[in-house]
Amino acid sequence: MQFFLASFLLLPFLLVCIVESLLKLFIPKKRKSVTGEIVLITGAGHGIGRQTAYEFAKLKCKLVLWDINKHGLEETATECKRLGAKAHTFVVDCSNREDIYSSAKKVKAEVGDVSILVNNAGVVYTSDLSATQDPQIEKTFEVNVLAHFWTTKAFLPEMMKNNHGHIVTVASAAGHIGVPFLLAYCSSKFAAVGFHKALTEELSALERTGIKTTCLCPNFINTGFIKNPSTSLGPTLEPEEVVNKLIDGILTEQKMIFVPSSLNFLSLMEKRRKSVAGEIVLITGAGHGIGRQTAYEFAQRKSRLVLWDINKHGVEETAAECRKLGATTHVFVVDCSNREEIYSSVDQVKKEVGDVTIVVNNAGAIYPADLLSAKDEEITKTFEVNILGHFWITKALLPSMIRRNHGHIVTVASVCGHGVIPYLIPYCSSKFAAVGFHRALTSELEALGKTGIKTSCLCPVFVNTGFTKNPSTRIWPVLETEEVVRSLIDGILTNKKMIFVPSYINISLAIERFLPERALAAINRVQDIQFEAVIGHKIKMK
Repeated sequence: MQFFLASFLLLPFLLVCIVESLLKLFIPKKRKSVTGEIVLITGAGHGIGRQTAYEFAKLKCKLVLWDINKHGLEETATECKRLGAKAHTFVVDCSNREDIYSSAKKVKAEVGDVSILVNNAGVVYTSDLSATQDPQIEKTFEVNVLAHFWTTKAFLPEMMKNNHGHIVTVASAAGHIGVPFLLAYCSSKFAAVGFHKALTEELSALERTGIKTTCLCPNFINTGFIKNPSTSLGPTLEPEEVVNKLIDGILTEQKMIFVPSSLNFLSLMEKRRKSVAGEIVLITGAGHGIGRQTAYEFAQRKSRLVLWDINKHGVEETAAECRKLGATTHVFVVDCSNREEIYSSVDQVKKEVGDVTIVVNNAGAIYPADLLSAKDEEITKTFEVNILGHFWITKALLPSMIRRNHGHIVTVASVCGHGVIPYLIPYCSSKFAAVGFHRALTSELEALGKTGIKTSCLCPVFVNTGFTKNPSTRIWPVLETEEVVRSLIDGILTNKKMIFVPSYINISLAIERFLPERALAAINRVQDIQFEAVIGHKIKMK
């Protein structure tokens, strides 16, 4: 009864918010002053970072400029000083967590508390997945998203204390769509978008409304990263144009900035069932939950199973049941956060079983905590298992699929890869990355003409898998594993690209795109999402 009353009272509020948002389209937005703010910009040695520094210099801010390129950084600082700004330079490697933390301490000691943080540093490597070197994939995630965690963790406490600040995430249009030959980049930018959205929700839940967030998602830019970039999505942009939009967005406190604005519509596409009899199916995280139930379904369809899990007892229990169902089953105890262990286990699978034709990247990790309480090693572990493991496994298994132009790669993500909740920033960000991985891989396989290799991405709401203890929510149903896996198997057999469970989530997410922030915050309060992921840690939406 309480839920229906809350929902009924919410409807007129949502209507008012929507009308208010429509009116704002025709009313000039109030621009805040940033005079005297201490602004830290990463990747300030060229491109977007340099141009952003120039604009903040004109606005009489005190600048802290970070870059790994000392010469480029000093050139930027010289111009900022010519424009009348105080500029402090620090040579920082944003792929190095300890370098970030030690540099942050120096900034606090020598300059003061940063009140505007622009996470702009980025790297990109262009090649198909098989040709991309492992260190390049790791570097992409270290700079393009994990650095956002480390810088934000370093500077957020003072912002929280003062309930004042602005955190800017420089992402990309490639954080919303897949682009071939940029698989790691796309996935990392999806993660950055997820980081921004989850951080925004967490700050709202913590009632720190004085700390603003903005995410920049431009089309390809002439920054020198990519030679002669071109895309059918629109013109290649100049840094000045993009930064003008970024500064305007920061001063008017916009949450999401697309350049050009037409890209706003990015986030808004066979039903014959194939046989999987005789296919060699590798499932990670097969010791319980979705992985275990997926193994049972493939066993019933006469597939040959390769089951991986870090939990020996759990994976052997799964295997025993699969054998009862008549399936040939091979068990491997594998830590999916360990790249070398993944590669050596794949080599073993190839020798003992054969070439895998269907891989279900299901292993996952989750640690509930607000960002400042989250341990660095837990953040790193979340990314190692929830997304980097997908890269290592896919890199190892894809060559034989490409040779035959036959296979299926399944990414188990989450609705948290599209929408977010507070106290799960690393998890949400890693699941955004998983969605980006799926979309970019799909696009790359099409570009390579390997249409015989299919891809599917599973995005359920909360599932009773044991990851989250006693999950509950007023709006979304808490799903049972069997229901989710039925939808997954149906999606695999019909070559469905994106599988939402329940299916109406897709419509809900599209509608949310057009709702103002206050409306989304109200919906989150009515949802009343609660769960206990680790004994003693109670998480509740406020």
